[in-house]
Amino acid sequence: MYSQRRTSVVAVVVLLFVLTFTMCASAAKLRIFGGTGASGRAWSAVVEKFQKDTGIEVELLQFPYAELREKLLFELSTGSSSLDVVIVDDLIWLADLYKFMEPLEPFIEKTGYDLSQNLESMVNLFKWTDDNGDEHIYALPARVGGRALIYRKDLIPEPPRTFEELLEIAIDITKNNPGMYGYVASMSQHTDMVADYLPFLRGFGADVFSEDLTRPIFNSPEGLAATQFFVDLYQKYEVVPKGAVTYNHDGTILAMQQGLAAMTISYSPYIHEMNDPEKSPYAGTFAMAPYIPYAKDSGLETGVSTLSGWGFGISKFSHNKDLAWEFVQYVAKTETQLWLAIEHGNAPTAKAVFSNPEYLAIDPFAETVLEVYAHGAPRPAGNKWVQVEDVLAAEISAALAGEKTVEQALQDAEQRVLRILR
Repeated sequence: MYSQRRTSVVAVVVLLFVLTFTMCASAAKLRIFGGTGASGRAWSAVVEKFQKDTGIEVELLQFPYAELREKLLFELSTGSSSLDVVIVDDLIWLADLYKFMEPLEPFIEKTGYDLSQNLESMVNLFKWTDDNGDEHIYALPARVGGRALIYRKDLIPEPPRTFEELLEIAIDITKNNPGMYGYVASMSQHTDMVADYLPFLRGFGADVFSEDLTRPIFNSPEGLAATQFFVDLYQKYEVVPKGAVTYNHDGTILAMQQGLAAMTISYSPYIHEMNDPEKSPYAGTFAMAPYIPYAKDSGLETGVSTLSGWGFGISKFSHNKDLAWEFVQYVAKTETQLWLAIEHGNAPTAKAVFSNPEYLAIDPFAETVLEVYAHGAPRPAGNKWVQVEDVLAAEISAALAGEKTVEQALQDAEQRVLRILR
């Protein structure tokens, strides 16, 4: 009897040991949600490399963009501990997700992570002020792109520094080059149009929201001047192709490739498509300015590039927070960013990558891009941005079509946005 009891006790102890070991092994496995498409391919590659380099097992589940956000919100809002690393589409998602995420300052301090290796304007994409009024970093940048002024260097020896100069050059190009326009933007009722409009709004010293995100401020004297200028490029001065009101970004790229336009402020990687000899007879003539133009009387010294992109943070409910931090900092550090940029076409977030000879061989505009991005800012913050973006697209489209004056369009947009923010 004693022997049987002893055997039973030993069996229980062994079983508990096995269960404990299994639970610990399971706990050492990180679980991450990620997107599909180009970014998804980069995440798959970096997860595989991370596992080889660290021995830490990672489960990566991938979803299309809209589904990914909903999956994250559902998983985190339930307090589930099954998700360890949180992917964030900068401030647009952070507004909803930060309350479920760990501030990263303690991890940065504990491990001595050198935050200065990442471009400050990109780190700012993942800062949020919590309910106590304290600002924290909730993610490190992993893949970020922005806007740049792309122009035909064979026609424009010196790119415009101000919007007034941009207009002057655009008028001259349009007048002296039959069948060509001086400028092109995506002007259809689409989010691409709002993205092309933001550098003008901010370059005149205006913005979409107040700093506390409680009210719209685009219907200001500066906002009115910016919007009028944007609309006048198309309506009054006629330096933009007539078909631009049907263009999204693909239309803008095509207009540049076909020699229909000489300048655009658009997503910087598009220059590679324009300089592709298989896609454009003008390949090799496209260059990038090291700055975004600004309005002469705005008080600014340079324009503002709209930045957007992905970062990784840590779930507040994870049981593997230190391991999750290992992954977060691994992706953001210079060595990984260089590898991702060269091997997988990732838009880098570490400063040293932009001047690395290997990367410059792939992207000869990298150092110029770094100058532009240094003066970058996030998309207008807040979880209401998607709705506000739709309002701006509709109202500015009405102004471009001549259905409303710019004054009326901004007044109507302001009233609609106020209702959204309430």
